Amino acid sequence: MAAAQYGKTVEALLSQLPDRAREVIERRYGLGGSDPETLESIGEGFGITRERVRQIEASGFTQLRETTEKSVRAHVREIEQHLRAHGDLRAEHHLFEDFSSRTEPAFLQLLLDLGEPFTRHRETDDRHTVWTINPTRVSGAEAFAASVAGRLRALNRVLDEAAFWELVEDEARRKRLQLTQRARVSWVGISRAIAKGPRDMWGLTSSPEVTPRDVGDWAFIVLRGVREPVHFTDIVSHMNTLRSEHIVREGQPRSGRPAHPQTVHNALIKDDRFVLVGRGLYALREWGYEPGTVRDVISGILREAKHPLSRDEIVAKVASARRVQPNTIVLNLQNRAAFSRTADGRYVLRRA
Repeated sequence: MAAAQYGKTVEALLSQLPDRAREVIERRYGLGGSDPETLESIGEGFGITRERVRQIEASGFTQLRETTEKSVRAHVREIEQHLRAHGDLRAEHHLFEDFSSRTEPAFLQLLLDLGEPFTRHRETDDRHTVWTINPTRVSGAEAFAASVAGRLRALNRVLDEAAFWELVEDEARRKRLQLTQRARVSWVGISRAIAKGPRDMWGLTSSPEVTPRDVGDWAFIVLRGVREPVHFTDIVSHMNTLRSEHIVREGQPRSGRPAHPQTVHNALIKDDRFVLVGRGLYALREWGYEPGTVRDVISGILREAKHPLSRDEIVAKVASARRVQPNTIVLNLQNRAAFSRTADGRYVLRRA
C-alpha cells in the first residue's frame, strides 16, 4: 500500500476523536511532520498536568482500538504478515526501514501501538528494540544471535557477505531451527553485537573493521581491502570515499570534515599495525612487512637465518618485507660496519 494510503487512514481514524484527544495524539507522535512531544510539554500548552494529558491520550487510544475501519485492519494485517515472514519479529529500526516506502515512521508507530498483535520489547545491552507478534520467540532469537556472535568471536575475523550468511545458516542447522532466510536475517538483525562494516564485511561491532573509531581504523580497513602497500595520500582518498559511502548507506547525518593527509600520516606513524615500506608507502605489519631501515631489515634477516646468505637470497627476502629497489639493498650490503662477506661471497652479520 502507498504511503499516502497509510497517512489517509490514520487521519481518518483520528478525525473520529474529540479535538483535544486528537491533538494530544498528533503531538505525541509528531504526526504532520512535527517532532514528537512529551506529556509535560503538551500539558504546558493546554495548561493542564502531564497526568491529565496521559488520561486524555489513554482515552483516545481506547476509542481508536474500538474502530471497525476496514482500512485500519488491512494495514495491521499487512504489518502482522510482514513480521510473520521474518520469524515473528523484527528490530524496530529495520521494521521502520522495511516500511519506509509505504508510510512515515510516525504513522507506522501509531499503527503498531494500536494493533492488538504487536508487542514492543525495549532494547537491552545485547539487542535492539524489537517488535513481535509472538513474545515467546524473542528469547530464542536472542540466544540464536548470541551463538552466531560466539562463532564470530572464535573466528576472530570479519567475513564477506556469502561466508557470513553461510555461517548463520550452519548455526541454524546446528540448533535445529527451521528458519527461512528472511527469518535468519531478522533474528541476527536484533543483535547489537553483530553488524556489517564499511567494506561490507560482517563481524562483531567491537571489531575496528566493523565499527571504526578513528583514522587509524579507517586506514586499516582501506589497506585490508586493497591488499597491497598504498601511499598515504591514496589511503586518505580511499578513506574519505569509503566513509562517505558508509554514512549514506547507514542513513547517518553527514558530520565532520574529510580526513586530512597529515593527520592520517601522523596516525600511521604512531600505529603499530602499519609499516612504512617505501617513500610514503604503508603496509600492514600482519602481511609480514618489517619496520626500520633497509639495513635493519637485512640485519634481522641474517640474524634469523643463523647462517650466511647469498646476495640474491638477501635481496629476495628484503623485497618481501619492504618496497625497495634491489640496488638499494646491494648498496646497504656494502656497509662493512654492519656486514661482512665469507670466503664464498655470502653475507653474515659483522661481529661486534
